[in-house]
Amino acid sequence: MSAVGDQTRHRAERNGHATILRPKGTLVWMHFETADQIQISAELVRNLRENYGPFFVLATSDEGLPRQDLRDYVPHGMSHQYAPEDTLESSKNFLDFWQPNLCVWASNLLSPNLLSTAAKQGIPLLYVNAEPEEISRLKRLLPNRTSSLLRRFSHIYVTSPEAQQRALNAGVPEDKITVAGVLKAGGVAPRCDESERSQFSAQLSGRPTWFACNLGVDDVDAVIAAQKHTARRAQRLLLIVGGGNDVSNRELANRFKAEGFKVDQQTFTRYPRPEAQVFLANKKEDDGTWFRVAPVCFLGNGAKNRRDPMAAAALGSSIIAQADQGVFSGAYTRLEAAGAMMKLGKPEELALALTDLIAPDRAAELAQAAWGVQSEGAMATDKISADILTLLDAQDEAL
Repeated sequence: MSAVGDQTRHRAERNGHATILRPKGTLVWMHFETADQIQISAELVRNLRENYGPFFVLATSDEGLPRQDLRDYVPHGMSHQYAPEDTLESSKNFLDFWQPNLCVWASNLLSPNLLSTAAKQGIPLLYVNAEPEEISRLKRLLPNRTSSLLRRFSHIYVTSPEAQQRALNAGVPEDKITVAGVLKAGGVAPRCDESERSQFSAQLSGRPTWFACNLGVDDVDAVIAAQKHTARRAQRLLLIVGGGNDVSNRELANRFKAEGFKVDQQTFTRYPRPEAQVFLANKKEDDGTWFRVAPVCFLGNGAKNRRDPMAAAALGSSIIAQADQGVFSGAYTRLEAAGAMMKLGKPEELALALTDLIAPDRAAELAQAAWGVQSEGAMATDKISADILTLLDAQDEAL
């Protein structure tokens, strides 16, 4: 779409006018301050769909990303619109069209007109990730409306006991507050064919193995160098390269063969031969299997298919990656802060990192730390999803 078309759609959405159709059935509206925060809802939505069934998710955010970048931030199965401006007219336009069954408000910037209009229409409002500083800031900005605005919410899920006390001080009834922790992006584990994984692992017969995916053009030399360097110390080392790279499998095969490697391709053989040193997979959808097969993975810096590191963490693979990973930068920052990944300053450092992590005890150490980070938001996800299910079930019974 042209820049003019984008501006027209943006202006319409900010006025509360939809630019996509509303499907029939249950609609859950989730609001975020910025589009990059939408990722925190992926696990919550997956949990709800497993327990409730199909429903439509509308994600809204305030000003932020250009339209063309939104597809990288919005999880599969969700649609995005910019939130309406906080006026009575725009709020009414938005709510009259979408008619959400409930709202999950995941932003600490509250919109008084939009929230009040939603509450008057009987839409259940759930405020998640409510932080103490933001509650206090709201009280300073709206000293006479803080209590009435917060009381519009059916329930408030605060991040800490301190936030709970500040909400109580702002006049929110105690039975409307739950200390749930922080709702965070936990990463949805990709599909893993356990039968295929078991058979593939049996074929490897204990060979040391690592997995590289999302390779950009600048990553290929580093991966070749790492395989060469580490193979001197880890006999029979096998590299599995995932599908969906910026570089084609034909080009990768030629590059590895030119460096003297024996290469097998999944297109031609189901399992690598004992003498093969590189195995080129052909489908990104099989990543889950390779994350389980290989105790170490390198997430490259290609632009074609960004990888959520929490997906690797969920399947027990220790992670090596470069610093900037775009849409998933927040997840990488959390993993790095917890000592749960090896961060490369430049691609040439991959060889040393792989040599360190190919030792089983080091790989297990990082994988365990990554699992801890991946599961941090589980308590908030479970509590909030259970309450949403109760509300949706009650609405169904009332029909």
